[in-house]
Amino acid sequence: MPLRSYIPMIGPRIMATNDLTRRADLTRHGRGTGALRTQRPQYVDYLPPCNDACPAGENIQAWLALAQDGEYEAAWRELVRNNPMPAIHGRVCYHPCEDACNRIHTDSSVSIHAVERFLGDLALEKGWQFDKPRKQSGKKILIVGAGPSGLSAAYHLAVMGHEVEIREAGPVAGGMIRVGIPPHRLPYDRLDADIAHAMMGINAAKGVEVGDGFGCVEAKGTEFRDEITPGGFKTNHAGGVLGGISSGQDIVVHTAFKPTSSIRLSGDTVDIDGNATELVTHGRHDPCVAIRATPICEAMLAIVLCDHLLRHRGQNMDVHSQTPVIPSHS
Repeated sequence: MPLRSYIPMIGPRIMATNDLTRRADLTRHGRGTGALRTQRPQYVDYLPPCNDACPAGENIQAWLALAQDGEYEAAWRELVRNNPMPAIHGRVCYHPCEDACNRIHTDSSVSIHAVERFLGDLALEKGWQFDKPRKQSGKKILIVGAGPSGLSAAYHLAVMGHEVEIREAGPVAGGMIRVGIPPHRLPYDRLDADIAHAMMGINAAKGVEVGDGFGCVEAKGTEFRDEITPGGFKTNHAGGVLGGISSGQDIVVHTAFKPTSSIRLSGDTVDIDGNATELVTHGRHDPCVAIRATPICEAMLAIVLCDHLLRHRGQNMDVHSQTPVIPSHS
């Protein structure tokens, strides 16, 4: 069909002489010349999904950024603004924040609970203290129950400057943290572990045994157990520590020492360039360690026992046990 038959419908001059779209003039327009921006991007600080999913309301994005920069104490202080027990929650929390993490759509979620646990343990190791309130309100508040909610409420109220008193009917503070969480998920302070840590901190210490130590491996269960009678314990194979707690018996600890060899016989070694050479020590110094090892071990053991005793008193000051005192020996 001829093209001219369509021309009267849209105008013969436009179709015959001009293109449908006129070329834009980029040099001139109604509001001046050159490029023109009509919109500007604006940064909006929305709540990250991890923060939104956190039951404790932590500012996860903030303390993760500080931890990434190596500012661990600042990260811990930002963390405890909302959660005063990071070492515990880092172990037992079911971390819904990680299910909501944006990284899960890329590779895998950030291990938020592991970083929280690290910061909590580091704070305990370094002895970081909570910030004291700037001013006191003069108000007194009584909290019934020393469980996680009661302890957290007491912390936040104390930060606000209120004087807080906690009443707990149970033998220890912690509530379900103490009685409802198995030790493999939330390890408590173990007396034998603290003793071993203290002994291994002594110079030239190479091994520590509590009670029978490695000898218990060769013993049968009936031979290793420490039976109790009304007259006292029959044996003390455990060295006075049962399940990480003092049994009331004598604490028996063996520590092995072997200082660096300093005998006056030549030995092979290398120099700072890694070349083989011979080393000769003029004078023997290792016997002096044996003279001082015993009082040092006794002092370290006494310090650990006193530390556990003070913590026990702080947690159980008003608790009176009805169990009769069992002599350490029958």
